[in-house]
Amino acid sequence: MSSDSVMDERTLREMYLTNFEIAVKEGKPRAIMTSYNRLNGTYTNENQHLLKDILRGEWDWQGLVVTDWGGSNSYVEGVRAGMNLERPAAGDDSACQLLKAVKEGRITEKEVDQRVSELLDVVLSLPQGNGAPVDVEQQHKDALEAAEKSVVLLKNEGNILPLRKDAKVAVIGDFAEKPRYQGAGSSMVNAERVESTMAMLPGYFLKNVGYAQGFERQDKPNAELEAQAIALAKNAECVLMYIGLPESFETEGLDRTHMRLPQFDSRCLLSFIFHRSSYFPLRYIDNLIYLPRELLDGSCHPFRDLAEGRQAMVTYSDLFTFVIMLCAIITLVRDNKRKK
Repeated sequence: MSSDSVMDERTLREMYLTNFEIAVKEGKPRAIMTSYNRLNGTYTNENQHLLKDILRGEWDWQGLVVTDWGGSNSYVEGVRAGMNLERPAAGDDSACQLLKAVKEGRITEKEVDQRVSELLDVVLSLPQGNGAPVDVEQQHKDALEAAEKSVVLLKNEGNILPLRKDAKVAVIGDFAEKPRYQGAGSSMVNAERVESTMAMLPGYFLKNVGYAQGFERQDKPNAELEAQAIALAKNAECVLMYIGLPESFETEGLDRTHMRLPQFDSRCLLSFIFHRSSYFPLRYIDNLIYLPRELLDGSCHPFRDLAEGRQAMVTYSDLFTFVIMLCAIITLVRDNKRKK
């Protein structure tokens, strides 16, 4: 829990709090979980500006605040800030800390009573037994609508979308058959229904020439799967390639240290890209990747494409590496001149 998110008030409200405000005011949740990190030097679970001033004050939210698992740094400061429930329970230790703080005047009985009252109000308002029945079909429709409205198309070069009705499409990538729709750890849920691309594709107008797994899910190179994917792609006009992060890359208690694609994604992608040419007119559409046919038949040429005005795509990682190498070369040349 060493991460500290430092930002000014405007950034906090415009970039981060807006989504939470909408969820709180329109969804009216009964419980909210605090994060592990600090905000401007103060743990979010102990941040009175977040929990008291904004959440319970400005947003007029009535409910209980619970820590993430092991996310309580100081039980006393958490209660003072507006936290109602610590997880996991620390036995008598936290209660003893709170009792000592009351005796020493670091927190008042009124503040403790307020936290208890907020917790009991939520508990006693919940339905007893198994609760109300769930309309699974309606919830599935709502989830589909939310997913459709969440898609953002940043660029549509050459009017790639919508795809032609007679387009011959190859589907490549393990995620097309086994979609990853959630994180891992204690946040995992057992979905009533999960629809994959391969299961839904027959209901659409596209001419699917086939499916290839392309890579192994657990970031292991597999030349055979790559070869199968390349062979399939040669029979298609465009490729719908499903790549992403496996469950082991993003999970509870494990943060990524870079923004690169996993090795299996990169290998599978590069198998197409560099199969015949060192340069390719690759187009990204959210998590959809379009590969023109000329990439696969060898007619794509780097110098010709650049002459026609197409732009090469360079990642920030590539650019950073280039700058470091350039600086190293300049330093080496300068040092050699000084020695002479």
